[in-house]
Amino acid sequence: MKKLLMIGLIVINLMTVSGCGASDNTAKETETPVANTVEESKGPVPFADIDMDVMDAYSTYKISFTQGEGTCMEQGFPVNLVYGPKNNIIKTEDEKYVEDMTAVDFTGTIRFDQVPLSTGGAACVMKTVQGINTANMTCSVEEKEVCTATFKLTAEKV
Repeated sequence: MKKLLMIGLIVINLMTVSGCGASDNTAKETETPVANTVEESKGPVPFADIDMDVMDAYSTYKISFTQGEGTCMEQGFPVNLVYGPKNNIIKTEDEKYVEDMTAVDFTGTIRFDQVPLSTGGAACVMKTVQGINTANMTCSVEEKEVCTATFKLTAEKV
């Protein structure tokens, strides 16, 4: 009887030392971390996908205002407008229009001036909202509203 008990203890000790049943860690080692697709994607993504407000985003992203619709477009509002990257300037891609006195605030409002419209040099206010892919804009000449527009927002990491 003592021999059987001794053999049983030896077998149990050998199983413990050899690591039988210790395969829990192998599944964890083979898992791959999920990558942030917004950070790694190439090209513009919808503005809402970056989950930032415009005040934080312009230092890292080029924010594009495209597919403009409204009365401002009829008055010659510049197309291919971009904000940032790395600076507080709104301009057209071809830099025919550049406003280095651009202002942005924590509410997502971008203010810029001297926009060449058929009604004269206009001051414009563009309202953006974190998590939304559109921006609304109004432009005024001598404090009189002359046009409105809506734009699609995209962001591209630079």
